[in-house]
Amino acid sequence: MEQKLDLILEKVMSIDNELKNVHARLDRIEVRLDRVEERLDRVEERLDRVEKRLDHVEQKQKSIKQAVMETNEEVKNLQESFKSVYEIIGEHDVAIRTLRKKIM
Repeated sequence: MEQKLDLILEKVMSIDNELKNVHARLDRIEVRLDRVEERLDRVEERLDRVEKRLDHVEQKQKSIKQAVMETNEEVKNLQESFKSVYEIIGEHDVAIRTLRKKIM
C-alpha cells in the first residue's frame, strides 16, 4: 500500500512540476503579450497622428484646388478682356491708317 502511495505522490509531484513549468511559460507569455500591447498602443498613437496630418493635408489641398480654380477663372476673364482690347486697338489702327491716307 505504501508503494502505491509513493507512486501516487511521485505522480502528483511530477504533475506539480509540469504545472510549475506551464505557469512559468504562461508568465513569460504574459510579459511578451504586455510588450506587444504596448507596441500596439504606440502604433495606434502614431496612426492617429498620421490621420490628423492627412486630414490637414487634405484640407490644404482643397484650399489650393479652390484657389487654382479661382485663378483660372480670373485668367480666362483677363484673356477675354485682352481680346476686346486687342480688337479695339486693331480698329484704332485701321482708323489711324485711314486718316493718314486721307491726310496724304
